[in-house]
Amino acid sequence: MQCVVPQSTRLRALPINSGCTARALGQQRTFPVGNHVKKYPEKTLARHRHPRPGEVLLQKRPESGIWGGLWAPPEFDEAEGATEWITDTLSLPPDVCQVDAAFHHTFTHFKLEAHSVRAHLGTNRALGNRVECAAGSLKWFVCTRRRRWVCPHRSCGCWPD
Repeated sequence: MQCVVPQSTRLRALPINSGCTARALGQQRTFPVGNHVKKYPEKTLARHRHPRPGEVLLQKRPESGIWGGLWAPPEFDEAEGATEWITDTLSLPPDVCQVDAAFHHTFTHFKLEAHSVRAHLGTNRALGNRVECAAGSLKWFVCTRRRRWVCPHRSCGCWPD
């Protein structure tokens, strides 16, 4: 069976031609109507990212929800909020923060526009205790070279200091 499209010369030879409403109205080229593209909601996110090799500051997410209890970089609705959080929580000057260009990712139910906000630090050691006292849900994680992901289990070697 062959498909007959509106531009096809075979369209005139179809047996249902006499009862075709589109033909009677002279609108054969407007059919068939394609599927409408679903418009996904869009979200904007800023994440703190620390570029020091082997160390990353993560925040424990609330226990509820699909990502409940997981460790992830701190998230903010906008880059300015991330910069403000870095200066307030980590007691760092705003000039250590760099907002990267946006990257986009499409999930099943929404589109995400995200910016990484990097804070260039000289060291984490002096800062570590002050951060943990200020916010118990924050930890510095040290990753070993053979692992490329951060894991909250003690047995894998990626455990906070």
